[in-house]
Parts: sequence; C-alpha cells; structure tokens
Amino acid sequence: MSQPFSLSRAERSHLKVVRAEQAARVSEEQLWQGLLAQDPQSQREVWLRYAPLVERVVRGLTSDSADVADLSQEVFIRLFRKIGQLSDATKLRAYVVGICYRVASEHRRFLRARAWFGLTASGELPEPPLNLASDHAVQAVQLLRSIVAQLSRRDQDLFLLRYVEQMELEEIALAVKSSLSSVRRHVQRARTRLLALARSEPELMSYLALGGVAHGPE
Repeated sequence: MSQPFSLSRAERSHLKVVRAEQAARVSEEQLWQGLLAQDPQSQREVWLRYAPLVERVVRGLTSDSADVADLSQEVFIRLFRKIGQLSDATKLRAYVVGICYRVASEHRRFLRARAWFGLTASGELPEPPLNLASDHAVQAVQLLRSIVAQLSRRDQDLFLLRYVEQMELEEIALAVKSSLSSVRRHVQRARTRLLALARSEPELMSYLALGGVAHGPE
C-alpha cells in the first residue's frame, strides 16, 4: 500500500512562509473589507498574517503556554464576530492586540478564581525575544524575569507590548482602551524601575539596550 502524501517539517515551514508573504501583499483595507463581508479567504489571510503576533502576545500576557492555542483561537473568533466595531482599517493591528489583551485578562481572572481550589498558573514570564548564546546572557534574562515579576500586572503588560512587541505608545493606548498619558506613565514607571535594579548587572544592561529599554525616556 502506498504511503499517504505528507510534507516534511522543513517543507511545512517553507509553505507557511510563502503563505505569509502572499497574505502580506493584501492591504489592510482589503482585509478589513473582506472581514466585513465575512469572506472566508480574507479570514484565512488575516489568520496567516496575525497568528504569530496573537500567539506571542497571548503567551506573554498570560504566561500560560498550555492554553495559548485555545486563547488564540478565541481571539480570532472575536475578531471575526466584532470586526464591524472597527471603523478604520489602518488600526487593524491595534484592534487585534486589543482583543488579545481582553482575552488574556479574562483568562487571568479565571486562573485567579481557579487558584482558590488549589490549582495555580505556572507564573512564568514570556520567553526572551532574542537568541541568547552565553551563560551570562541567560543569567541576565533570568534576572530580568525576576525583576519584571516585581512589577504590577498592568506595568508588566504594557512593558511587554512596548518593548517585546515594539508597539508605539499611541498604538498601545488604542489596543488597551486607555489614555496615551496613562500608558506612557505605566511604561516609564516599569522602565525606570528596571533600569534602577539593572545598573549593577552589565549583561542585563546590554540586553536592555538591545531591546531599546535603555535608550532614553519615552
């Protein structure tokens, strides 16, 4: 009996890249119009374009790898259902991140409620955005995680969006439905505390510099 056709891991990765490049050729305006019309092809293209972003943001905001797939699926379900609430196609990315933020917030509330019954979340921070080779660099990231864990949940979330996802402050404010001044205040507070605690750690300061954290005030 002949074996069924299947793709190798490398071939699947290449196919994903090709599809993502194809999706990138479609403008935000075209995608938005297609979503409004509930066009399946547009929905597929939106998934190709935004799935990596959604998974990263959800994982970072929840620190819960086990539920990332389900939560990401919920983000797209809400996006397709509520796309009519978006009136400006250029704000699609921020709108997607905003849905991620709300889904993650609901999930964290669920985990807190579940903790009353003796079940707790892992509490891990997001994986570092850089490929780190040295033991010193790994130690720096571990120290960074311990410092970030001391921040308020709100400061952690906005720090992640600003310096891991590299979002502009205006885009973050739109995503989390907050004022620009409030977002700037939270990000600056997180940044100031991180730098104050990191100054005695050269490897950590280098890591923060690479991430843009140490490059002056917002």
